Amino acid sequence: MSTKNQISVAIPATVTASVQEKLQECSTLLAPYLQGLTVDERKSLFKMGDKTVATVQKSRIM
Repeated sequence: MSTKNQISVAIPATVTASVQEKLQECSTLLAPYLQGLTVDERKSLFKMGDKTVATVQKSRIM
């Protein structure tokens, strides 16, 4: 059984630009509180396997 895309929405350019502007504002406000990780710190983090990746992707959709 296939499902057809029943929603057809065109987002106006002004709305898209406004969203981009607000995302940039969020990024600017959060920048002082974020920090990068060193290569060693990244290597020490837990790795996700195939099953875990699929579970995380499914939970992000909801």
